[in-house]
Amino acid sequence: MVVENHYAQGLFNGDVGIIWPAANGQLKAWFDTDKGLKTVSLSRLPAVETVFAMTVHKSQGSEFEHVVMLMPAPVSSHIANLCSRELLYTGLTRAKAGCILVGDESRFTAMVGRQQQRYSGLAHTLHTLAGQAVN
Repeated sequence: MVVENHYAQGLFNGDVGIIWPAANGQLKAWFDTDKGLKTVSLSRLPAVETVFAMTVHKSQGSEFEHVVMLMPAPVSSHIANLCSRELLYTGLTRAKAGCILVGDESRFTAMVGRQQQRYSGLAHTLHTLAGQAVN
């Protein structure tokens, strides 16, 4: 997975390719683009990470034909709080054609039922400022 934009190569953070031999046997990086397969010499790749699987966070901004999303049993309440409706939605919407969810129905139901609460302080600040403006 590309982790650094490289405009000259037309490769961007989050692009995913595979390393595979070309017809001459030389290893190349292959990327599926809107214009077809693009090959890049390994020596010309920007910063990359080996990815066998990726987190939902790392997949944001990317789309895939098919996604397999694991829903493991949370090992702590902190991790359970991360397994939310928003995480499930983000993972599912990476798939263009289909998604396989791996887990049981109770985990799916728990994720759908758990909604993240974000506390940025913005509502409180706006309310405070509005109150000051009235006085």
